[in-house]
Amino acid sequence: MLKTVLKNEFQYSDYVNLKLDVFIYFLLVFLTNTLSAQVMKEDAPVGFESQLIEASKQEQIGNPDKAIELLEKMRSIPECKSTVYYKLAKLYYSKSRLEDALNAINESEQADPTNKWIRIYQANIYESFGRYGNAAQSYESLAQLEPENYTMYDLAALNYIKSNLPSKAILILDKAIE
Repeated sequence: MLKTVLKNEFQYSDYVNLKLDVFIYFLLVFLTNTLSAQVMKEDAPVGFESQLIEASKQEQIGNPDKAIELLEKMRSIPECKSTVYYKLAKLYYSKSRLEDALNAINESEQADPTNKWIRIYQANIYESFGRYGNAAQSYESLAQLEPENYTMYDLAALNYIKSNLPSKAILILDKAIE
């Protein structure tokens, strides 16, 4: 009979230990999820990054006006000025707001004069306006940024010819072979 009582006590303590183990397991799972959620919140974009993401999202889901509105509010943030104006230029151009697109891409170029993508888009906008001399200057600047990219010399020369400046076209082509 003593063995039966000890056996029952042993089973009862196993049951308590099992309940305790389950409780600890669920407590750890809860704490892990809580800590993960906090880490995810800290890693989430804040400030202008989240605003840029939201503007891009609005553009992608077909709300360019909302994207423009969000980006226009961000124009004065120095850390993202070139990006904001570049995105605005693209959106303005897609909405046929050509003068606004040109102003925005020029602001973007001033904020980051060494960014070749900004300069390429700037040249494209100038070409669409028929301002071939300005487009040629943009391509010439690109040729200075990337002297081994001979396409930029060719495009600059082509636009100088379109703007009736053949002597400048020859000069830029001479620079390409130097």
